[in-house]
Amino acid sequence: MKSYTILGYVLLMFLCSCLKYSPSKVQDSNVINGYNLKSGLLINNGINRGLAFTDSLQNTYAITYISVTISNDSTIPIQFSTNFNLDYDHPLKESDDKFKVVILPEQWTFDGFEITDSMINDIYRRHKQPKLQQILKPNETFRFAIGTLRPSPAKICGIIPNAFFINDTTENFKHCNWLKQNHNTSKTPLLIGLKLDYCHNNGNVPNCMLLHCGTMSYPKK
Repeated sequence: MKSYTILGYVLLMFLCSCLKYSPSKVQDSNVINGYNLKSGLLINNGINRGLAFTDSLQNTYAITYISVTISNDSTIPIQFSTNFNLDYDHPLKESDDKFKVVILPEQWTFDGFEITDSMINDIYRRHKQPKLQQILKPNETFRFAIGTLRPSPAKICGIIPNAFFINDTTENFKHCNWLKQNHNTSKTPLLIGLKLDYCHNNGNVPNCMLLHCGTMSYPKK
């Protein structure tokens, strides 16, 4: 029998020292692929939620996630796609922990829902398929959750998702480092990223890193 514990109150206390940037939006100004772009993609990020659970081998894991609502308030279709690695190294060299990024279905975004054993089992399948591709029609909205999965307890500190964003908001994240330095946001105007927080510094502010995870595009007519 699997066991899991909601960590909502602990995570909410963590949030008191976190900065949330929402919404994120691509501003209009151009005609793209034959379309007259009125506005763009609107991203709203929810608060952190999380739980710990024990598998059948008595290994304990923690998953922390945020809900993400993406809306297309333009006059044209918008396509976005994400693709994560199967796992990532902890940003601190002192830790040999690894973490995974998991994309969860809309059910995980609802308030007050009951987490079942089948939903926990589904996490294992989903972390092996860390891809998402969606085309949003004008005025269409899409909801999902995105989380980080790691062994529990963490050897030093856990990795907490903070914001799913498009790169027009990176001005808010100047104090964060890109996990992959070869991604130059100035050369990738339609880049999608994930902001991750970890380990508070001396000023009780979480350290953060930005993970390049996808692109946004406008399908041709």
